[in-house]
Amino acid sequence: MLFSLLSAIGLTAIATSNVSHPSLHPLHLSRSLVEYFPEEKAIRVSLNIFLDDLEEALGQSYPRPLRLGSPGELAGAHTLLEAYFRKHFTFTLDGRPSPLHLLGKELSDDQQSLWCYLEISATSPPEKIKVNCTLLTEVFRDQRNILHFAYPGVEGQSFLLARNRTEAVFVKGK
Repeated sequence: MLFSLLSAIGLTAIATSNVSHPSLHPLHLSRSLVEYFPEEKAIRVSLNIFLDDLEEALGQSYPRPLRLGSPGELAGAHTLLEAYFRKHFTFTLDGRPSPLHLLGKELSDDQQSLWCYLEISATSPPEKIKVNCTLLTEVFRDQRNILHFAYPGVEGQSFLLARNRTEAVFVKGK
């Protein structure tokens, strides 16, 4: 479904191509699937983000390369990454700020991007999920962040966010 949104806006080939030099990719894009799991009372987020862009953003606060996803990953990288997400990817469930937790991460098959897996506790089914996403917008003026919401029994909703539009609101039943 997320790839159908990319396809609809003509970004599939660019977003999934194997770029020969990571600093030269022409697109600054993240994509997230936000899913509610009632049996686990949790919202899970699968976030895909270009690795070099993320390292550049994190480098503004931490001067050493983190080497995310590599065998030589810097100790404490998980904590720094979670802090970055908590600042730039915030969730409010039914009007209550809800902190996210970084469950894990892995390199994509082409090793150009990082898959990050996040979780937000949702003790009751949220009627309204508000997300403020400023991922990488402090570094790249043309950064785009795509969010797709999947909620059992409700048609999915997708949002294209940017530096000047950072908020997405999913309302159950709309």
